[in-house]
Amino acid sequence: MFPPEEFPEFRVEPPPLPPGILLWDGGCGVCSKSILLLRRHARVGIPDAPIQSYPGQLPDVGDQVVWVDAQGQIFGGTRAIAAALSSSGHPALARVLVAPLLNPVFRAIYRVVVRYRHRFGAGGCSTPRDLSED
Repeated sequence: MFPPEEFPEFRVEPPPLPPGILLWDGGCGVCSKSILLLRRHARVGIPDAPIQSYPGQLPDVGDQVVWVDAQGQIFGGTRAIAAALSSSGHPALARVLVAPLLNPVFRAIYRVVVRYRHRFGAGGCSTPRDLSED
């Protein structure tokens, strides 16, 4: 079972400035490399920060990337990536990522990457939590 990617019962107060902010694991090499890739290919810059440094109160989002939109709504995983892509000038890619027939496939791929990110050669994570999931 995948963790939720939407948290409709929770709103961040005060919300971030438009378009929102992408929050990622600052201790993860895979996340850091992914953020650099997004920054390099973004048509429009978007705010991002390590989730550890975010001052707002967040629900338990698990081990996934998070998008907090300008209304304070929270999205995780592939929905967060889609929101970031759309806001960075790539709305067509975002639509593909959340398309009803394709999203389950992308969610499964995302969960595999999250679970095994400590094994990747990009300075991947090696936190005790990650290692204990093997």
